[in-house]
Amino acid sequence: MARNDSVRLSELRDEPFISYPSHHRSVLHDAVYDACQRAGFQPPSRQEVAETSTLISFVAAGLGVALVPASVRHLTVMGTTYRTLAGTTEEVALAVAAALVRIRPW
Repeated sequence: MARNDSVRLSELRDEPFISYPSHHRSVLHDAVYDACQRAGFQPPSRQEVAETSTLISFVAAGLGVALVPASVRHLTVMGTTYRTLAGTTEEVALAVAAALVRIRPW
């Protein structure tokens, strides 16, 4: 996936997700969960974290993938690759969850 310019959300169906907390009614958590539901699956959450920098670090460590706002692309962490979500989903239009973070193959 890291070699493509974009990724379809449905391609992440079997990937473990690093996500924002669900217990604090996070808008980003809800947006990611709802988007995955519309794509036909429930995201398999491996870990929930409150800080974006921690989320990106967990992805860089190979713990999973994450959907993040497009502006997070500017947070450069070795071992991550950002990819735009393909398609015309509501999330892409709103830029709520517009980038995929994925560990680079070594």
